[in-house]
Amino acid sequence: MSSQYNLAIQQNATYQLDGQWLAAGVPVDLSGWTLTAQVRSNPTSTTILYDLAPTIVTAAEGRWRILIPDETSLAWQWSRGVWDLRAEAPSGGQVTRLLSGSVAVSPAVTRT
Repeated sequence: MSSQYNLAIQQNATYQLDGQWLAAGVPVDLSGWTLTAQVRSNPTSTTILYDLAPTIVTAAEGRWRILIPDETSLAWQWSRGVWDLRAEAPSGGQVTRLLSGSVAVSPAVTRT
């Protein structure tokens, strides 16, 4: 079962989420694993609002990052959605959903 984590993103501001996958308090080595994360309007939607494109920062420590540039969020025409983060083992057999939750985008007022 994934942990619940809701994203609160400020439009036109850089958003960064750093995480670490721990199992029983021990970092999971992410060497060779593939991480994927998407935002959709609802869990059954076939339309991806945004591909969060998580990256592995330090594989041996299980550390990963999601980074959304300010210019990217400024172009969004949506303000609500749902998301999850999946990890797929190198062999392609084991898939684990690490996080899931809602996404709320606070609209930008100031633009440069």
